[in-house]
Amino acid sequence: MIGIFGGTFDPIHTGHLILCRDVIELLGLKKIILVPAHVSPFKVGVETSTAEDRLKMVEIAIARDPLLNVSDYEIKRGGVSYTIDTINYLKNIYGEVCLLIGADQAKDFKKWHRWEEILKTTPVYVLKRKGFNFEHLEGMHSLDTRLIDISSTEIRNRVKEGRSIKYLVPERVEAYILDRGLYL
Repeated sequence: MIGIFGGTFDPIHTGHLILCRDVIELLGLKKIILVPAHVSPFKVGVETSTAEDRLKMVEIAIARDPLLNVSDYEIKRGGVSYTIDTINYLKNIYGEVCLLIGADQAKDFKKWHRWEEILKTTPVYVLKRKGFNFEHLEGMHSLDTRLIDISSTEIRNRVKEGRSIKYLVPERVEAYILDRGLYL
């Protein structure tokens, strides 16, 4: 089975990568496909880095890990990204897939486009996140992953404040952020 892990990834950070490796081991996945959203339906109007920059940071972060891949499907498609469309697209390529989401996303899952179809057709696994509990997970499976207290918001704020992001993101992602002047 292949895991699908979508997100804004603005930027991707070491917490994302550690969780991916944990989930591969816990579920025995063949690999995880990271899917940067073009525009999240829950972040319409929220300013983010360009889709191209976010995709590039994911590519850089996972370049040396054969168990992590990236899909540019949502970015190439453009517009608002709906998870059900991505699941169906990736199922056509890989066959059996599961969806990986954070506890923060699980609390709003019933607001997702065609959420009932997702639950009927795809196993959904919820990853721990600090400050969120595992109540109300009807039809979803909680995973006992470690809590990693790193957030993309924290990283963007640290860059804006001129503070170090060393070890919060992979070294090559840090260089990309600084070279491109992202988050200033």
